[in-house]
Amino acid sequence: PSLSDGIRQLAGRLGVPVKTTLLAAHLRVLSLLTNRRQVVTGYEHSGRPEEANVDQAIGLFLNSIPFLAELHATASWADLIRQVHRQEAEFLPFRRFPMADMKAQLNTTETLFESVFNFTHFHMLKQLQELPGMDLLNVQVRAETEFVLRAEFSQNAYDDQVQLSLHYHSNEFDLEHVARM
Repeated sequence: PSLSDGIRQLAGRLGVPVKTTLLAAHLRVLSLLTNRRQVVTGYEHSGRPEEANVDQAIGLFLNSIPFLAELHATASWADLIRQVHRQEAEFLPFRRFPMADMKAQLNTTETLFESVFNFTHFHMLKQLQELPGMDLLNVQVRAETEFVLRAEFSQNAYDDQVQLSLHYHSNEFDLEHVARM
C-alpha cells in the first residue's frame, strides 16, 4: 500500500496520470534488463471513439502501438516521467492506427516489439459497487498475449491500489529471471 500511495502521490505532484508514471517505470526496467538507453515497448492504448457518453461503453477498444524512448543516464525520475508524458501526448493523434497497417507499410510480418505495457483502471466500477447486490463485485483482468513479455498494470477501482501482473512466455524467461524483473 505505501508503494501504491507513493506512485499516486508522485503522479499527482507531477500533474501526470498514474499510467504515465508506471509506463516510465516499465521503460526504465526494460532499459536495465537490456542494458540499453533506447528501448521500445508496445503501448496498449484505448482507442475509444470520441463521442458523447462513450465512457459508458463496455468493450475492447485497444490498439498496440510502438513506444520508443531514449533514457538519459543523468535524468531524474521526474524528468523521465515528464518525457514519457510529452511523448504520450505527441502520439495521441496516431493511437488508432492499426498495427497491421504499420506492418504493411514497413513490408514486414515480423513482430514490431517483444514487450507490451498496459494499464487499466475501471473507475466506473466504484459507482456500480453502490448498487444493490453489487457490493461483492470482484474484478479480475486476464490477458493472453502473443508478446514475449506483458506488463499489465492496474489501479483497483475500489481502493486505488496499484497492481502489476507480468505475463511472459515461459520458454523465453525462467522463474528466476521473472522474479528479478
